[in-house]
Amino acid sequence: MIGGTSLLVGFIQENRAQVVLNEIQVGYATLILRGAIHFVQHLGCTPSVQINAYNNADPGLLTLGLNMFRCPDGVPSTTFGQTEDFIMNSKRTISAYPLDVNEASRTKCGLPI
Repeated sequence: MIGGTSLLVGFIQENRAQVVLNEIQVGYATLILRGAIHFVQHLGCTPSVQINAYNNADPGLLTLGLNMFRCPDGVPSTTFGQTEDFIMNSKRTISAYPLDVNEASRTKCGLPI
């Protein structure tokens, strides 16, 4: 990260693997495995600047439909341009994987929960 405030960077390596979350500040870096479901969530309310780098590791078998709901709140709705209600209704049909919740940053910036 080269400018701004905190970023939450996360990725899912493969089916049933742990969700990897890193909060980074200016001067910090994180690597995301090629092919992994990933996201970068800005935790502040001012602009930030980042550079993303990917390695060549094989993330294994990854099922998008089951794993995208493991991202923090707001990531799927923003990514797919859908409402939270739509995402939550979709999530209910795939109950095997928990959703990691990060509502604090959205509340802090006055964004809908």
